[in-house]
Amino acid sequence: MEFIDGCSIGDLHLLEDQKINLKDVARLLSKAFCRLIFKEGFVHSDPHQGNIYVNQIINKKGKLVPQLVLLVHGIYKILDKETRINYTKLWKGILMQEESLIEEAAESLGSGKDYRLFA
Repeated sequence: MEFIDGCSIGDLHLLEDQKINLKDVARLLSKAFCRLIFKEGFVHSDPHQGNIYVNQIINKKGKLVPQLVLLVHGIYKILDKETRINYTKLWKGILMQEESLIEEAAESLGSGKDYRLFA
């Protein structure tokens, strides 16, 4: 464990005051959670703004970029491979607006009768 300084991801005024690009933060947040869920198979079960901080670091190219700091790592759900694949199909169906894929994925995830909530 280590101390890393940062500010809450929900403190937009402070992020703007520190010249942190909010679009970069949103992109980083999306990539981090997509990787956690779809590639690594973990769901951080307490991802509110008090548990996600942002600071800035200098990357390998010497550019100042945002860095996410995820807190409270005691509440995770581990997803098995089949669940990750079906969850991926669900999101693909949602993004591609393919109702049949949404229905198939929802059925595989145990909520087939409610698939229209996702569609």
